[in-house]
Amino acid sequence: MENTQTTNTPFEGGAYGTTTLHPVGVTVLVCLVIALFTLPRKYATWPVILMATWIASGQRIMVGTLNFPFLRIVLICAIVRLVMRSEYRGVRLLKIDYIVLAFFICKFVIFNLHYMNYAAFVFVSNLILDPLCCYFFFRCQIRAWDDFSSVVLAFACASVPVSLAFAIENATRNNVFYFLGGVPQFTEVREGRLRCQGPYPHPILAGCFWASLCPIIAARWFTPSLSKTLTMFVIPCAVICVFLSGSSTPLMGLIFVFIGFAMFPFRKNMMNVRWAILGLMVCLQMTMKGNIWSLIAKVNILGGSTGWHRSYLMEQAFNHFHEWFLLGTNSTSHWGWGLWDVTNQYLLEGVRGGFLSMLLFILAIAYSFQRIGKLNKQAMAEGDFPNLINSWSIGVMLFVHLTSFFAVSYFGQIVNLFWMTIAVSAGLSDGRMQNVTSEYDHTMIDHDLALHDEDQWDLHSDDFEATLHEYEYEDEYEYEYEDEYTEFRAESTGSETQE
Repeated sequence: MENTQTTNTPFEGGAYGTTTLHPVGVTVLVCLVIALFTLPRKYATWPVILMATWIASGQRIMVGTLNFPFLRIVLICAIVRLVMRSEYRGVRLLKIDYIVLAFFICKFVIFNLHYMNYAAFVFVSNLILDPLCCYFFFRCQIRAWDDFSSVVLAFACASVPVSLAFAIENATRNNVFYFLGGVPQFTEVREGRLRCQGPYPHPILAGCFWASLCPIIAARWFTPSLSKTLTMFVIPCAVICVFLSGSSTPLMGLIFVFIGFAMFPFRKNMMNVRWAILGLMVCLQMTMKGNIWSLIAKVNILGGSTGWHRSYLMEQAFNHFHEWFLLGTNSTSHWGWGLWDVTNQYLLEGVRGGFLSMLLFILAIAYSFQRIGKLNKQAMAEGDFPNLINSWSIGVMLFVHLTSFFAVSYFGQIVNLFWMTIAVSAGLSDGRMQNVTSEYDHTMIDHDLALHDEDQWDLHSDDFEATLHEYEYEDEYEYEYEDEYTEFRAESTGSETQE
């Protein structure tokens, strides 16, 4: 099987283990934690991104039965930073935030109701802690396009050493991240092809990780203020990681990247496109001998793929719906040969948390697309082509994730990447934050409720200055934006004099 995740004994190996520390890993952890607490808000996401892309998951600290991988430690520190610096202020909860929170709560409660033991409690706690922290950290930090550009730049810079490590692994068949634990020393070979994985827990997930990042990295090309030279250099780095993973699913991800951008000329008619796709699916279901998901069995780009397994899994999940729809199920082995391996993220959510968890998961994706659509409309209305391309690239990134979910279930670093995508779509589309957070720090916003009223954005400059003076914020923010505010006042005064 291409995926190694199982649902038969869900809390074996997930909550228990041994502490694994390496001097290099510990040094990187300490440096990134220090950077997390000292960097300005614009670069606060970099330590999380670098930890997720560079350090293998084998580096961890065990406290009894509690598992603390290095990435989890950094994410917990990131939440501590949010609280210490009050960087959560000004964030108003949207419908998508409630859906995401409901999904995690539902998953936690149903999983524990099904197993009713301490091991299950620890396992599901470990399962939801990382993505939940990741979602709300990026939700609070990514509020303007400058914040998003910083995130993309971090991934672009991280792709260079990762692609070099993949190239070395492909040439030597030795994983350079083996000494950190969590990954095999020798690269897997299938059908005569090396399947490089670097610091990621599986070759498929390694390829999907970088395939989903290709859209937002490529979109940098259309932002005039950003370096096109760097963009030309880092795009091949991401693509190299996809190809060297030697797996069909990541390559299909690249194909869906091209399909996603090919739809850009039809951006004003996407509703018609979606209805056309739905109609096509209905017609295929009515005319085909098998179900529509049997088409997955025909996908075999590189040879050696197990599309038949994925198709058979979906068929058996439908046939055994009565087993898992309420509280999930603790075993899928009896569904058929090899079906202990649930290589479908949608079905995995159902198997672990019942139909309600699956539905909330799909709703989170649907509402995320809705928020991205709002970004597209706003950019088109303003005639802002760079932001339109960037918002479209976020949609393509999410599109790659949701198509990959039909072929693989996520675990490891890529889980956080997916929830980061959901968080970015919510943060950037919160229109009430855009005008302020692009120039002033987020901690200055929520003190005066008047600033949350959409009708108050056109305050007279003197009133706006008086409102700003009411805030009491840290010295570092005051000095950081002092020049920008002086320039703003000069422009405002000049415009009033002309009038």
